[in-house]
Formats: sequence, C-alpha cells, structure tokens
Amino acid sequence: MHGQPLATVTHDHLVQLNNCFEALHGPSFRKSPKHREMTIWEIVAETAERVRQGEKAIAKAAKGKDQNEAINPPAGALTKDQLGLGLSTTNRHWGFLRQLTTWFAKRYHVITTTWCSRLRLQMHLSMKSTLLDTLPP
Repeated sequence: MHGQPLATVTHDHLVQLNNCFEALHGPSFRKSPKHREMTIWEIVAETAERVRQGEKAIAKAAKGKDQNEAINPPAGALTKDQLGLGLSTTNRHWGFLRQLTTWFAKRYHVITTTWCSRLRLQMHLSMKSTLLDTLPP
C-alpha cells in the first residue's frame, strides 16, 4: 500500500493491512510521541524486535536448571500472545477505511468488476459463441 493510489488497492493489500493489525501491540500502539512520528511498518518492525527479545528470554529461562524460577524479560519485551489490536480498535480502523472508500466512490467513478459480472460476461460470450456456431453458413 505504501502511498499508492486508493483505486489500486487490492484484496491482498487489505489482507496485508489486517496482518499489520495483528502484529501490533494494542496497549502501546501509537501511545508514545516516538510512535506518532513512525509509520505503521516501522512500528510493526519495532514490535517484532520486542517479541524476539521476549521469546529469547523465555527460551533462556526454559534452558535454565530451575524451572520454577520467574522469567525476567528485558524491559519492553513482549510475547506473541500479547500482539494484536483489540476488536473494537480494528473495527474502528476498518470503519475509517470504509468511510474513505465511500467518499472516494462518490467523487471518482471507478469501474468495479465483481465475480458475478465476470461470470455473466463469460456466460454471455459463451452463449453468443454457441448460437453463432449453430447458425448455417
């Protein structure tokens, strides 16, 4: 998506955005002044590093002799279980995108092709071809 025209956004881009939502730490996402200056991709990369630190601390503790010893992860470290925006936050972001696409659709006429319209066109062309084949020369 990286700054491309809205009309060129595909389903794959939306899946990629949803994966970003799942890779963020909800309680800290865009809460600090540092995050406000960063792109979502930079925040995802930073969060991934925090998860690596947390997973490394867990693995180190698992190798330790005393399994009952409390895990002492570095400050700011996370685990994969702590990732993902809350449902209401995710829905709010999708709602903003819906508002944007609705506004865009009202101002710019973009031809949308659905699977139904493609299927109808294929059926129409197929029937036309069959009819032409049945006519005498």
